[in-house]
Amino acid sequence: MKMWEFYRVLKSGLVQCTACPRLCQLTDNEVGWCGARRCEGGTIKPRTYGKISSLAVDPIEKKPLYHFYPGEWILSLGSHGCNLGCLHCQNSSISMERSIS
Repeated sequence: MKMWEFYRVLKSGLVQCTACPRLCQLTDNEVGWCGARRCEGGTIKPRTYGKISSLAVDPIEKKPLYHFYPGEWILSLGSHGCNLGCLHCQNSSISMERSIS
């Protein structure tokens, strides 16, 4: 398992993930808000390392890069987990999926 470097152990004994502004404070076996990181044995470990949830080749016009190389194709690659939680997100079904196999 790949070790995660973005965390610190707090005086309270909780482990704080520092990967995003949410700064989740986790106890052992607890998963962060994003669903992509988990506290395990006093460290934060990625749950999604090497796991792809979406892979597609699409026309650039389908992406929010509409005026960037019009008429070209783009490779989209994604994994589980997101720290934003935007309303009406077109990718929420894959980014916020909590059961990662």
